[in-house]
Amino acid sequence: MEFTSASANKYLRRLQDEKGFILGIEAERSTYVLGDKEVADPPAYSYEETRAKVAEIDRTTMVVRHAVHQFNMATVLSQCGLTIGEVLIALA
Repeated sequence: MEFTSASANKYLRRLQDEKGFILGIEAERSTYVLGDKEVADPPAYSYEETRAKVAEIDRTTMVVRHAVHQFNMATVLSQCGLTIGEVLIALA
């Protein structure tokens, strides 16, 4: 995959939103209350599937962030002779 810096950040935000959505569903479905004389009808939920999805999102996030950091450290701006990472630090 090839990204621009902006598209990489947009993709990372989308991954975080997806992870938040999955964790929200997990919070809703992982436990339920059963009243007296009620028939058990648990919501559809799988701990293993949820953890696998979250782990995959975390792995993808790490790979994309690493690529962005590598790009920022290796790309030198010809106008000032600084890398993008150095410019970002100087701007802060």
